[in-house]
Amino acid sequence: MKSLLLDFLWSDLRALGAFRSEQAVVAAREAAGLLPLYDPWFAEAVRVLALDGYLERRGDLVVPLAARDRSPDDLWREWEAEKPGWRGNPDLAAIHVLVETTLRELPDILTGKRRATDVMFPGGSVELVEAVYKSNPESVFFNRVLAAELVAHLSHRAAAEPGFAPRILEVGAGTGATSAVVLPALDAAGLAVREYRYTDLSRAFLDHAERSYGPGRPYLAYGILDIERSPVEQGIDLGGYDVVVAANVLHATRDIRTTMRNVKAALKRGGLLLLNEVTANTLLNQFTFGLLEGWWRFDDPESRVTGSPILSVDGWRAVLAEVGFGPVSLPAAEAADLGQQIIVVAGDGVVRQPAARSPEP
Repeated sequence: MKSLLLDFLWSDLRALGAFRSEQAVVAAREAAGLLPLYDPWFAEAVRVLALDGYLERRGDLVVPLAARDRSPDDLWREWEAEKPGWRGNPDLAAIHVLVETTLRELPDILTGKRRATDVMFPGGSVELVEAVYKSNPESVFFNRVLAAELVAHLSHRAAAEPGFAPRILEVGAGTGATSAVVLPALDAAGLAVREYRYTDLSRAFLDHAERSYGPGRPYLAYGILDIERSPVEQGIDLGGYDVVVAANVLHATRDIRTTMRNVKAALKRGGLLLLNEVTANTLLNQFTFGLLEGWWRFDDPESRVTGSPILSVDGWRAVLAEVGFGPVSLPAAEAADLGQQIIVVAGDGVVRQPAARSPEP
């Protein structure tokens, strides 16, 4: 799929007007008519196209190499020929549908004729994106590892502390791919959960969660939470939670250190943070989540994997240590080559937050 996606990327950008001749990177983007918000997306496109020999970087200039143009009909014929194989591959069955959806609209997305969110979430539906997280075997594996770690930790505490009733906060729960695994695991373990607070920036995701996961779970609560801001100012109790869960969300913030201090502010001293995070960048991101404005919001590229907001495992270790979390545990370390990890770490109870204001109603 990678070589075909690169051909699509090259051909689409050439068709829009970029890379017709030797020119500055900025001039190439302007020639293609891309929205300014896609400046970093375009920079990453230039980087990957240069790595694969489509063009050459000479300082601030880009120089197209031997013509590799293919007609849209030729590209889509190959795509259709490959689809049965992808459809039968559990690792690609869902993601290829999402990629095809955005690929067919890519020029219009880049030039502002269509919003990426409208393409990826048509009519407000989460189905396309939800399938990527829920049906992909790798995603299922890591969510199960996270759920097992959570249940083991809470069961140990319940055995040692009679009457223990944990409070759990999930940050950026989104479509609920992680919750869909964690909640049944908690129920099966018979844990006396006091609260599982399902949060996200989007009210639509909260409504989806209440419909999908709320019945039979009186401990479920729902709320809007922007983890880039002080959680206390948003009605989250300072040091109020035994566990914070976050799956593939914390990297998508402007300043990862501020974000992690806000996460730690919600944890009790010694409270556990369970992260499920992608740790390697792939070309698929360029055609999916990289089209969303939030992907490029970060202001600390020195902490991120090149061309993305993602942090490597070593990057996570450094940031977590800097903001006062303890040693990192990797319960799925043997799966590091999959480009994703479960990170388990405890907070030290020290909170650094802005001067308090009244919580939002």
